[in-house]
Amino acid sequence: LDLESLRDSLYNYTFKTLSDLDDAGLMPEYVQVGNEINPGFLLPQGNRWNGNEDNFIYLLNAAIDAVRDAGTTSAIKPEIIIHIAQPENVVNWFAGLEGLGMNDFDIIGISYYYMWSNVTLDNLSDKISEIKSRYNTRVMVVETAYPFTTNNADSYPNIVTPGKILAPLFPATVQGQHDYLATLVQEIIDGGGSGIMYWEPAWITSALNTQWGTGSAWDCNALFSFSGDVIKGMNYMTNEYIFK
Repeated sequence: LDLESLRDSLYNYTFKTLSDLDDAGLMPEYVQVGNEINPGFLLPQGNRWNGNEDNFIYLLNAAIDAVRDAGTTSAIKPEIIIHIAQPENVVNWFAGLEGLGMNDFDIIGISYYYMWSNVTLDNLSDKISEIKSRYNTRVMVVETAYPFTTNNADSYPNIVTPGKILAPLFPATVQGQHDYLATLVQEIIDGGGSGIMYWEPAWITSALNTQWGTGSAWDCNALFSFSGDVIKGMNYMTNEYIFK
């Protein structure tokens, strides 16, 4: 598709999807426009790393407009999340788009994976506070995980392997996963963050066959055991936390 056709298709798809959800009584409260859009989205036209920042913003604003327009006739007005991988990338991401007209959003969502971030767990609250203050907006951790084991339930190679760097004091055990998540949530709260979403809690092994293998590359990070039972890490949702 050329750029204009892609823009129209993106708008129409987003608008119709949300309208259909609204008709079914399922309008979401939040819409994340793209997933980890550090490089842009809808490549190659929306690849900002290839100098297509203008195209990327043109497409992104089309999706944002569709979300806003779908909300005009709904009792629920979805809030828009801009999702950036790793908190240390937020400032540079916005700086690279300065002056291009990308300013209609409600929440900055970040992925936070300890093993791939240069922001340590005990510094995350400060980073969230900095982002919140700089952009005068709410901040959520919209993607995160931590292993409860370094074993593998199947022949599909796991993304997290025994050689990956884990957070100090938090081994890859059921208890270690729980304690890490509880500490992470408290860091988010202390930084003024607005929420956390775990990815992907139920991606246990199965007969699913992809081009990379059969099973799951994430089973060691799930909130269910290899046999499908809920493990202690799930309790991070109901733990008691300190709100200042």
